[in-house]
Amino acid sequence: MVEKLVPDVARPGLSDRAGWLSLRNWGEVLSGDSRAEELAQIILDVLRETPPSGVVALDCYGISMLDVRFARLVAEKVIRSRDQSGKRYNEGKYIVLWNCSEEVAETCDLVLRSLRDAVLAFRPGNENHQHAFILGSIPSYLREVIQLLVTRESITSKELAALLGLRESAAAERLRRLHEWGFVTRIPTIVGTRPGYTYHLLSVTRPPVV
Repeated sequence: MVEKLVPDVARPGLSDRAGWLSLRNWGEVLSGDSRAEELAQIILDVLRETPPSGVVALDCYGISMLDVRFARLVAEKVIRSRDQSGKRYNEGKYIVLWNCSEEVAETCDLVLRSLRDAVLAFRPGNENHQHAFILGSIPSYLREVIQLLVTRESITSKELAALLGLRESAAAERLRRLHEWGFVTRIPTIVGTRPGYTYHLLSVTRPPVV
């Protein structure tokens, strides 16, 4: 079942036409090659229908075990599949993991590191708050920016440069790469006297149960 995803209004730049996919529909224990192929194909179908800058959230709630081979088969197919024009299905779109337990996170991290890719994940916290973190392979200097954004509402390249002691052009390049990777959203703004962007960590809200 694919549900409508509700973007967090405090994080502009997301489409409200997106998918929320509950992985528990495939059982509490995720294993088996045929089930992995089925899940990967459904994720690709959802990505195909998701508009540019849209979000596909994979809800891990209720998953007690994620087999490494299962996770690898799903990740490889989603990452490597391309449409007839040669474009990746997830290009220009966002994939996040939601309700990501420590056990599931460890498996995803292992698989994504081996594939030299990464994903933004959210772990349950207090009062239904979800803590954001990165799984997989990402340069340490980009991970540092993500850690800053977890504690801030937003940031500009000028602010990031001041915090990290960088040239503004270097700070802007780090934020550009994170945006390209799908970890942050951005909105046009005026930085000083010049046009620029304000960046926000990608944030989504679970749709209400009806």
